[in-house]
Amino acid sequence: MLAVIVGGSWAVGALSAERAAPATPVPVPTATVPVPVWTDPPPAPVPPDAVAAAAAWMRAFVVHPGQSREQWLARLDPLTTDEYLGVLGSEADDQAAPRAVTGPASAADGAAGSADVDVPTDQGVVRVQLVEEDGRWLVAGADPAGDAR
Repeated sequence: MLAVIVGGSWAVGALSAERAAPATPVPVPTATVPVPVWTDPPPAPVPPDAVAAAAAWMRAFVVHPGQSREQWLARLDPLTTDEYLGVLGSEADDQAAPRAVTGPASAADGAAGSADVDVPTDQGVVRVQLVEEDGRWLVAGADPAGDAR
């Protein structure tokens, strides 16, 4: 019987003309907190030394007839970071490297202490990534330019 009364009371209240007015939303003040915006550093001009280093590295990287893998890596050694030279030594196929540089190197992108330079070869443009270490530009990576973008 109690269930009927409670159920009936709710039904009567729900259909009653004496409903309570809906509550008016009360605005809740919120503090405006500035949201940090992360932006890339502004592009820096690529120094001519970096462009020259990329061109020299690419000339050393191309396949020379009769060269051994050890000779190829030895030519790259003074122009390449230790980390990337290790990658080349363990993963790169020196016989699949381009056979010739076909045009001048050109600056692609730069930031403080790093640069990207495009070098055209007989197998397409290679994007050479350089870092500045101890006042010298060393190659830290290289990819077909289409893959680097």
